[in-house]
Amino acid sequence: MSEQKRASFRVEFPITYHPSVSYQSSVYDVHDLSEFGVKFKVGINNPFTAGDEVDANIIFPDGEKFKLSGQIIRIDGIYAIIHLRKPIPLSKVRAEHLHLIQNYMA
Repeated sequence: MSEQKRASFRVEFPITYHPSVSYQSSVYDVHDLSEFGVKFKVGINNPFTAGDEVDANIIFPDGEKFKLSGQIIRIDGIYAIIHLRKPIPLSKVRAEHLHLIQNYMA
């Protein structure tokens, strides 16, 4: 886990355990998230551009799903970052963080 430098607490996921963003007919791996933002891997065939409005779903490894609605604020190499209008519940963000600490931190 890296040092937090943002106003919102951010959870960074390992390659072996992460939520997914489902958008139209594609599924993207989540790199990190906070209540109001999600960074996900889009690869080299990135269909997004900064400013795009996106309505998608985030699916957590435990099967819990939330609707996402927001704007792509940045493309960072092979990643897209969406700023959410409605937050992911902080309780879910914290639960994911706790799961990572309990299962992936030695």
